[in-house]
Amino acid sequence: MNTPRPPRLFARFFQWYCNPRLQEAILGDLEEQFEEDIETHGLSKARRRFAWTVIRFFRKDIIKPLSGTQKLNNYGMLKNYFITSIRFIKREKVFALMNISGLALGIACAIVIYKILDYEYSYNKHHQHYENLYRVLNEDITTRGKLLYRAQTHPLAGALRNDFTGINAAMTFYDRDGLIGIPDGEGNIQRFQEKKGVAFVEPQFLEMFTLRFLVGDQKNALSEPGKVILTESKAKKYFGLSSFNLHEAIGREVILENEKTLVVSAVVEDEPTTSDFPFEVFFHYMDQDAANPWFLKGQDWDEYNSATNCYVLLDNGVNPNDFEKQLETIVDKYLPEHAAKNRTYKLQPFSDLHYSEEVRSTYAGITSTKNELMILGLVGLFLIITACINFINLSTAQAVKRSKEVGVRKTMGSSRSQLMIQFLCETFLITVLATICALFLASFLVGEVADIFKYEMQLDLMSDVQIIYFLLSLILGVTIVAGIYPSLILARMNPVLAIKNSLNVKHTSGFLSLRKALVVMQFAISQILIISILILKAQMDFFQTKDLGFNDESIVVVDLPENDSTRLNVLKSGLLSHSSVSKVSFSTSGPMASWRSTNPIFHPNIEGQDVSGNLKNVDEDYFDLYEMEFLAGEPFKASDPRNYAVINRQLTKVLGFEDPHDALGERIKYGRGSLEMIVVGVVKDFHSASLHAEMDNVFLANYSWNIFQGNIKLHPKGNSFSEFKHALNHIEETWVAQFPEHVFDFDFYDEQLAAMYALEISVAKVFRLFVIIAILIGALGLYGLVSFIANQKTKEIGIRKVMGASEIAIWNIFSKEFVLLLTVAFFISAPVSYYLMRAFLNTYAYRITLGPKFFIVAILLSMIIAFLTVGYKSISVARANPIDALKDE
Repeated sequence: MNTPRPPRLFARFFQWYCNPRLQEAILGDLEEQFEEDIETHGLSKARRRFAWTVIRFFRKDIIKPLSGTQKLNNYGMLKNYFITSIRFIKREKVFALMNISGLALGIACAIVIYKILDYEYSYNKHHQHYENLYRVLNEDITTRGKLLYRAQTHPLAGALRNDFTGINAAMTFYDRDGLIGIPDGEGNIQRFQEKKGVAFVEPQFLEMFTLRFLVGDQKNALSEPGKVILTESKAKKYFGLSSFNLHEAIGREVILENEKTLVVSAVVEDEPTTSDFPFEVFFHYMDQDAANPWFLKGQDWDEYNSATNCYVLLDNGVNPNDFEKQLETIVDKYLPEHAAKNRTYKLQPFSDLHYSEEVRSTYAGITSTKNELMILGLVGLFLIITACINFINLSTAQAVKRSKEVGVRKTMGSSRSQLMIQFLCETFLITVLATICALFLASFLVGEVADIFKYEMQLDLMSDVQIIYFLLSLILGVTIVAGIYPSLILARMNPVLAIKNSLNVKHTSGFLSLRKALVVMQFAISQILIISILILKAQMDFFQTKDLGFNDESIVVVDLPENDSTRLNVLKSGLLSHSSVSKVSFSTSGPMASWRSTNPIFHPNIEGQDVSGNLKNVDEDYFDLYEMEFLAGEPFKASDPRNYAVINRQLTKVLGFEDPHDALGERIKYGRGSLEMIVVGVVKDFHSASLHAEMDNVFLANYSWNIFQGNIKLHPKGNSFSEFKHALNHIEETWVAQFPEHVFDFDFYDEQLAAMYALEISVAKVFRLFVIIAILIGALGLYGLVSFIANQKTKEIGIRKVMGASEIAIWNIFSKEFVLLLTVAFFISAPVSYYLMRAFLNTYAYRITLGPKFFIVAILLSMIIAFLTVGYKSISVARANPIDALKDE
């Protein structure tokens, strides 16, 4: 096995700068320390510590002298450079302030984006076997193409463990919410209705994934059903414990769904927020019969649920591609014939779980593809580039003013390299000051972004070594990118012309053409961002205003923990007794929901096709409450047969009925069992999922099972706040009277729908912030170019003023040029932004049209910003005394 070596780049850097007399001894000590750090901290941290030590040793008593008269450790010269730089910054306060402001804005955004990327790329990496873990996916070949999804059958992991060696496998079922009861030993039970974190896992899960046990041991924690593991926060919440007495949770009882009593066997650390397993309460997999009525002892090979996933851990040396091929034997051996004929198992690397574009679904819900993160990184890079362009523009605008200084220095013997070093020192000093300002701004922005995205993220320089490396790299990179061109321009000035102050556009060799190109690039980047945010906002507005096919106003939804018809009838009567309640209905869910119950459907008209349907069980009041429009037939009645169903218009089209009335009376088989429904009505299409998805084939059936939600319509008008509050109190009292052993909670249905687009809304907020900063940076850059042109045209403007030119005429000299620059930038930004935003909008089944209005608004907004910036500077120049300009030499 190869012995780990220190980072080659830093080892060579040390050998380059270290005094030969000290090199052997110090390098030997560094290598010994590196070996000790590997044993203590691991290879990755050992390399970081080695690199940091090499950087810290770059000091006066260790670095070697160069041959000749120049010395690398000649600190007197460097000190002089920095003193000169400080004097220049003090003298040119406006120039320095503008440069520091522009760079600070760009660097602050870069820091924020770096923190976001660092957070996103750290997902799931706390698991020890991160690289060898895989999620098993299903790939079905259908008439609609390949379908890849994560839902699995309960017995799969057990079959994998029995049939293969060199692997481990575990099933997980994430119930998400659940009722947890904590008995106090005196006959009283304190109940907690958890909204997330309730999971059922097989014991092998503890061997495959990394949990840090605070109390209890991994081997026995889930060795048999009836045991439960709690996270530290849940142990404190349920039993009122502190970090010092968590052991008191061991042996305490926990009641699941008022049915099953279990015993706490262990307490583990809370999962980090960068985990796709948001588990907080771990039950044994075989205990899920209390929460999942479809579990059937985990033996059904034909029951799928997206909450049921299978994970495998491959031993070192097991090739995932070879193992994936071997999974075909599982398909042939265990799956029913109808499922096996088109089914293939695929392995998805656990490292790809959070970033997959094909299967964007995890237990945590929110994922980020690597393309999306790359785009975010490019936004940060663009902002840094625009800030550097600002610096270049402002510095070259200042070059003419510094021409005499350069001429005197060259006459006194300064070489071009010495002048370049001095100006790079100035750039370095300004960049450091800008970085310090950026850190204050970034600490605020990071907190805002963390609140928007619900990240646990903060800017902590003391504990985060990586951010130090990033800042050092950023300072060095910005110094070189922003400083190298202005220093070259200043260093190569003709000393004679410089002393005479006779420099002009011709002598400055391409200043203006390059500066114009840089400003065009700035405008193009700003316009791309402006167009993007306009389109993103329009899409968000589209979400909120599109007709969904039903009315979601003034509807309160509550959970129904039990499906007892007698209780539900009493509950409905009690709720309707209040004057503020107009309608009540019980159903599987609202018309639009984040989850659905989908199965294949069969009808003679679609024989041989793979068509699925979304089943929602509802009562007879559902249609009136949500104001759904009937195109044919009528709602079923409570007394009608249970297999009566109303379907949507989309399904009639799939079945081949142009006239919805022709679908009435048709029999449609749902699933592979004996469920057959008779169509008694057809409603206008409504959205049953978010606008990311195509219109679904929906059944609204009269069955009494799978009734999970109560829908309560309040009178939308005429209610004061006190009446509204009284109505909510009445709803709670009536609900608790029927379900005293459960915890009441409610939501407003329109807020549930809005939560489906929470990610897009959060992205829009952050993106808007970056757009504003990009505009500010662009305005500063434009001001720099106007300043440069004003310096070049001082005499021309003076002559024009003496000849009677007005302030508007002077303003036209500057503004007409920038109209051309803006137009060129627009022709660059328009196609780029069109391509990017078209790709973004294509991720939604329902989207806005990319019309010309977004591009027109962007160019107009850019022109307004440009005219305001140019106008301020040009008018101040126009109002200056022309005599001062004409006598200037």
